Amino acid sequence: TDSCFKREVLSRFSNSIKKSDPRVGKYIVDTKNVETFCVSSMANDGTCSGNELVIVDEVGKMEMLCPSFLPAVNELLDSKAGNDQRKKMILGTIPTPRYGRVIKAVEDIRDRENVIVLHVNKNNRDSLRETLSEIVGQHLLEEESKSFQEDLHIKLKPFLYNRPIGAPSMTADNGSKTKANSRQASDSQDDSCFKDQCSEPCGPLKSDNPKTLILGETASPLPSNVEYSYCERSMW
Repeated sequence: TDSCFKREVLSRFSNSIKKSDPRVGKYIVDTKNVETFCVSSMANDGTCSGNELVIVDEVGKMEMLCPSFLPAVNELLDSKAGNDQRKKMILGTIPTPRYGRVIKAVEDIRDRENVIVLHVNKNNRDSLRETLSEIVGQHLLEEESKSFQEDLHIKLKPFLYNRPIGAPSMTADNGSKTKANSRQASDSQDDSCFKDQCSEPCGPLKSDNPKTLILGETASPLPSNVEYSYCERSMW
């Protein structure tokens, strides 16, 4: 019913931001709403009597500005269905490294034994949607066969995300991983997304040589490395 759904504002664009405001770029995050609606909806209150599909979109910087959000995500990942007859599946999204910056909390989630991370890009998103729909239906709506886990591995193998844990890119070597970890350790909580210069406008595009301004992923040329063809869930 309509009463089961709520639409709330979790962030808003603003040209006037105080240093004390929780923000990512020019977006102010409403951490109170994140806690009131997102965190509470992940709580296992025992009201669900059947199988459960929990969707978390996404575990990102904005959401993690709410102190109770990440603990709620980890508690959700640790939880199990109420009894042996019920089944539970969690479907979530996480960001990929931006400018080589990794988020430790996201890497910790990727490193969990009960988590499978898939790589979504523009070329595979339609086929992945169909595959996930089939898997979710088979797991929650049908009686699982003994070969379900083996079938799951076969179906998801083409979509597996193979970036090493803690590495800034798919092909990062140990040196790059060390550099990324060092940068992460030296950055304060505000450094990656709260610096004042993040909101400073760039200068006018004046030059003797022509310049190209690319707006959005759909206008971008396909890079030589297809692993970067859709490197982030959200593009702007």
